[in-house]
Amino acid sequence: MKFYVLNYRVGDPAETDYFCSANHNYSDAPKCNLCKKYIGMLVWEPPYKVEIRFWGKEYADIIHFSVDILISERFAQFYRKAKLKGLKILGPAEVFKVIPKRMIKDMPKYYVARIKRSKAIFDMKLSGAKYKGELCKECNMSDDLQSYRRIVIREETWTGDDIFYPKGLPGTKIVTERF
Repeated sequence: MKFYVLNYRVGDPAETDYFCSANHNYSDAPKCNLCKKYIGMLVWEPPYKVEIRFWGKEYADIIHFSVDILISERFAQFYRKAKLKGLKILGPAEVFKVIPKRMIKDMPKYYVARIKRSKAIFDMKLSGAKYKGELCKECNMSDDLQSYRRIVIREETWTGDDIFYPKGLPGTKIVTERF
C-alpha cells in the first residue's frame, strides 16, 4: 500500500483556513496509557463555531487547522460513497464569519471531521529518524523527534483506515491511495 501525507499547498486556488470562536470548548488532550506522554492536542468539543478565511477564489473540500478538519458536504458524500475509513464526522460547523464576505454566496455546508488515531506505526528506523530517548512500546513516541528523511508506515500494523494519524507522528495526517 502506498501512503501519502495530506497537506495543502500555499497558493492553491482553494487555499482556506478556519479558526475556532473565542468561546470554544476543549477537553483534555489524549495521553498514552503506558508512558503518559501527550499523543495529541486538546480535543475540540461542541459547539463547533468557526471563522472561515478563503485565500483563493474556490471553495475547499478539506480545510486544515488542527487535529480536526472541516470537510464540505460534497466531500462528505464522496467519502461515504467510496466507503472510506478513518474519519468520524462530528456534525455541522456553525460558521459565524467568512472572509472575504463575497465567498458567503454559494458557500457549501461544512462539517467538522475527526481523524482517527491509528494503530499503524511510523517506522523510525526505515524513515531515517533521529530522536532522543527510548521509544514507548505503546505510542511509539520518544522524548524528542528531531528529524526524519521520509515517512514509512509499518504495513503490518495498518488496520485499513484511509486517513489516520500514525503512532509516532501524532500531528501528521496520512492517507492511502484510495483516499
